[in-house]
Amino acid sequence: NTLFSAMSIYKHMTFCRQEGIAVSFATIAFAEIAAVVGLVVIVFICQQRAQQLADLQIEVGSLKIIADSANNLLSALCDATVTIGADFSIVGGGRQLASMLMLSTGRQQGIEGQNICDFFQA
Repeated sequence: NTLFSAMSIYKHMTFCRQEGIAVSFATIAFAEIAAVVGLVVIVFICQQRAQQLADLQIEVGSLKIIADSANNLLSALCDATVTIGADFSIVGGGRQLASMLMLSTGRQQGIEGQNICDFFQA
């Protein structure tokens, strides 16, 4: 890279002389150094972001394994398991719960989409 930078500085100096532009060696060298430093910073930032993304992917994979393990354990121990969304609606396992509660919904998905709180006695 040093050889490339030196060649680039020489090329710029030659061009400036041919065009009659008064530019010092220090100005062109500073511009070249600034460009190299800028590229190094960009590469460093990109590497950091790539590492963060890889770490997040590993964490997501680990969380999926933990969730699957917990789901398998609950399925073995419980008569019915359901997955509940952020709004307390049943998003998975509604047919199992409907069968356990002896509910005839007439729908393929059972009680999925209904609020779980509807099944609790006040």
